[in-house]
Amino acid sequence: MVLLNSKEGLIKAKRSALTPILDLPFNGANNSTSFTDIAKGKAISRQNTIISTAQSVSGGSSAFFDGVSWLSTPDHPDFNFGTGSFSINLDCWIGNSYTNSTRTLIGKSNGGSGERYILSIGSNNKFIFSRRNAAGTSLIYLESQTTISLSTWYNVKASRSGDVSFLAINNTIEATANAAGVSVFGDGLFTIGYLGFAGFYFNGYLDNLRIEKA
Repeated sequence: MVLLNSKEGLIKAKRSALTPILDLPFNGANNSTSFTDIAKGKAISRQNTIISTAQSVSGGSSAFFDGVSWLSTPDHPDFNFGTGSFSINLDCWIGNSYTNSTRTLIGKSNGGSGERYILSIGSNNKFIFSRRNAAGTSLIYLESQTTISLSTWYNVKASRSGDVSFLAINNTIEATANAAGVSVFGDGLFTIGYLGFAGFYFNGYLDNLRIEKA
């Protein structure tokens, strides 16, 4: 494993050239149903997800997903990263009902077997970022060394700099992959806590979701 601050040049992804495309701090009053993107003002739709003050990393609140709830925003070119640099960064707390099954943190899918990418917790209880084509073949696959513990906050970051993709947990790089020539994009809605074609609902809290791209 590599500490980010010891190999900063590896994953900074030319940070000064990255533009925020979605920034959800999940701030608000307890039980609020309002979710505000402070990057570009994208419309956020909700299915039972609420703001909760029970858990947070910063700001005193986070988004609570009960295992059948989710957030989404319409398809937009911002969420197709192509072969450029990008960064997906969030904090997550896994609920007690989580047991050995895939859970979506964020994903982009058309509700069928189209092109897609997903940042998730796998059935092996590890964090996974994958980019799959319409046939289901993994073009990029990153799996954490960390095995999750319940009721624990984790910072999760999937990123790309040049031809290399990275997965970092709590500021430590745990996986890398050659992404040369692979275009990272997906069909359909961008979803949080749920993946369009398969469900894979998340149970727990998310905080500080920020996505940037070149």
